[in-house]
Amino acid sequence: MALLESLNVLIVEDEPLIAMVLADIVESLGGQVTEEAFTLRAAEAAAQEARYDVAILDINLRGEMSYPAARRIHRRGLPFFFVTGYAHRDVPPDLDHVPIVSKPYDTQAIMRAGASVLSRSRLAFHEARSVV
Repeated sequence: MALLESLNVLIVEDEPLIAMVLADIVESLGGQVTEEAFTLRAAEAAAQEARYDVAILDINLRGEMSYPAARRIHRRGLPFFFVTGYAHRDVPPDLDHVPIVSKPYDTQAIMRAGASVLSRSRLAFHEARSVV
């Protein structure tokens, strides 16, 4: 079974060529890109309204940071991680738990980050169910 088998993925990336490469990686891992956002405004709308199972966010979107969209995704309880060329120390404290894949990345790096957020998400789901 592929890591992202049957999962819908939101990609937030301001560079169309990089978004295409990332989409290819997602598909090679069994996922399906259901939405792409190229600006912060589109990312915030997608974070709130789109139907996806996991999100991959570039931090810098044409000079605007994707943190507001990340916070919306986090509030929804959905797994996500960052891809970036920025230093990890630049991430705000409330998002410093989110895995970061440094650019340039490859399939293995995306797979490791995806496995990390998906396992955390599944663990949280099972813990929540056991409380009920």
